[in-house]
Amino acid sequence: MKKQKIGSLQAKSDSTLSKPSNSHKKNNLKAFVHPKRGDSQKWPSNESQVMSDKEDQQDQANKTEMALNPQKEEAKSGDIVPIPEEGIERALNSKHSSVSHASEVINNTSNEVVVQQLERFNAGEICRFLVGLMYIVIFIFVFATEEEMYKNHAVTLTLQVIELVFLAVFVAERLIDLFVKNKNPFSIYYSGVMVPVILVLAVWTVLDMIDEEEFRELGAYRFCRVILIILKFDETKFIIHSHCGKYLPRILNDIPELGKGDKELYPQGSKFKTVPTIHQDWVSKCSKEDHFCINSSVLNIHKRRDSYHIRHKIKDKVAKYDFDKELLLTRKTKNIMQNVGKFEFDMFELNKATNGNELAILSSFLLNKHNLFVTCAIDPSVYTNFILEVQRNYNEVAYHNKCHGADVCRLSYYYATTHGLMEKAKLSDLDLATLIIGGSVHDLGHQGVNNSFLIETQHSWALKYNDVSVCENHHVAAAFQIVKDNKNCNIFQHMSSAEYRDIRKKLTQVIISTDMALHNSHLTKMKEILGDECFDIDSQSNKTFLMEMCLHASDLSNPTKQWHESQKWACQVYEEFFYQGDIELELGIPVSAMTDRINTNIATAQLGFIDFVIKPTFEIWSQYLSSVKIHLDTLVANRKRWEEMEDEYEIIKEKGNKLLKRFNELAQDEPSNGQQNSKSPSQGNTCIIDDLVDHNIDVMESRV
Repeated sequence: MKKQKIGSLQAKSDSTLSKPSNSHKKNNLKAFVHPKRGDSQKWPSNESQVMSDKEDQQDQANKTEMALNPQKEEAKSGDIVPIPEEGIERALNSKHSSVSHASEVINNTSNEVVVQQLERFNAGEICRFLVGLMYIVIFIFVFATEEEMYKNHAVTLTLQVIELVFLAVFVAERLIDLFVKNKNPFSIYYSGVMVPVILVLAVWTVLDMIDEEEFRELGAYRFCRVILIILKFDETKFIIHSHCGKYLPRILNDIPELGKGDKELYPQGSKFKTVPTIHQDWVSKCSKEDHFCINSSVLNIHKRRDSYHIRHKIKDKVAKYDFDKELLLTRKTKNIMQNVGKFEFDMFELNKATNGNELAILSSFLLNKHNLFVTCAIDPSVYTNFILEVQRNYNEVAYHNKCHGADVCRLSYYYATTHGLMEKAKLSDLDLATLIIGGSVHDLGHQGVNNSFLIETQHSWALKYNDVSVCENHHVAAAFQIVKDNKNCNIFQHMSSAEYRDIRKKLTQVIISTDMALHNSHLTKMKEILGDECFDIDSQSNKTFLMEMCLHASDLSNPTKQWHESQKWACQVYEEFFYQGDIELELGIPVSAMTDRINTNIATAQLGFIDFVIKPTFEIWSQYLSSVKIHLDTLVANRKRWEEMEDEYEIIKEKGNKLLKRFNELAQDEPSNGQQNSKSPSQGNTCIIDDLVDHNIDVMESRV
């Protein structure tokens, strides 16, 4: 059959050689000597030689004989001399070239082969192709609309049943290929890779339908499904190629028979151009496109997506999570936490009630209070691990410790909720979570010295962050390093990619905004906002700035608190300042402002700090949030108290400014002197009883 077809093709092509111009060209080719042999003869023209009638008749007889006897033609084909490089294009474009009818040959031959290939495309292969294509399309669509698809439990169950049906069909295909047909050379390959993936997906889907535990949160389910989609895509491509792509090499292998093959037409080692076949170009192009398409689909599908299904599972976890037990919430702690959204809140009292776990307990309590674990897709147990690790990584310095971190966390929440920043700035739940987490970690790892000291001493932090917001950059990096180093602390693992990018960007900005070097720029921009009638609150950058201002005001709010609390915070602040001054004095470098233990009266220093920093800040802050005026009124009252105590703190200065001793005295005198106690009289006896009960419980637990 093949020889008859080749003979018919050669007969068609040889019929074109009956024209005189072709015989002229043939004689010209025979007369041509390759330049490599030393002959520089130019390409002869058709007009330079004239054939005699006898030669023409002889040539016509030879062609007729070759058409009738193809084997003889093959024997004579060795007389054809290769066409030089500059003559290929002219030969292919010539009207009288034997290759000019190649398109006709391709059409005639391809029609026959396509018919033969389509006959092999039976109903089973068509069904197999369609099932694979349907699976690819359906579940890529599910990936794209996962949030909407999983909102309805009935839709979720339907999708799971559909997937189980697909998986059953795929297993049946594999079994038929291996044990019935056994003709596919890639059956073992596809079965070896595909069957384990199908089994994992099937078991995973059944377990998820039972809904005993979480099975789809960590991304492994999506990964297995992506692998199966890629395998089905590759198998579908193989089916198409094996049934519809084989005619191309057959056609192109038949065409060179006219010239005795590519190897004889273009000998190896020659400098002549080898025109690539259509099949080679097509295969090369398809392989590149397929490689690109598979990679791009994997990149898109592997992105974390906002999944209602995940939030549903976290909601169940929150419902089952015993916060009282996990956070060790005593009755006294609960009573204190009831005032978390009020002005009268004493962080030192919470520190005592929680045995130094105020940061972990307060932060987790606030997130749970507003259901942020569910809305922001944060696993409560993972967050507990994270915040406990944050609490452990705070240093035991005088002021910038975990107690201060808990205080700023509480105040950020307080300004956002009690004073209405969320409503006025149109903040989202993710923004509120950012303020709570940002306040918790905003001084993580602080060493008790400021940025100027680190820059002056060329500390490694200063070198790492190029003297720009040195401490603040480290606090952000340290928080994310905890998330990265310990998978049990990865509070962002269930967030979508967009949510993670958003919260990382905002956490970085709000924490760096606590750098006092940015204080004046914050006030200037806040004044512009107050004077701008066209202020766009829907702008994301404006929302972020208001969050920055909220955290910055919370960080500076100590002088605006109740007097007994404000005075204790001041003692801690200046004790840390003096610690830095002592080191500077020891190192022989200039002592910074307000860090000189010998010459600083903290009452006088507080008056200057209030007048030039705190008062302008809260005047502007209270203009934006009118209810903040309560803090401004308290600030004015506290300033008068500092004026009255200048002489007392002058004596403390002369005794060496031992402010930790002063702090302990204030903590002991507070219950007896009756100064603005945060507890109401009606709560006094109850709290005493609670303390006794909690003490007895602690004693019993310690004995056990």
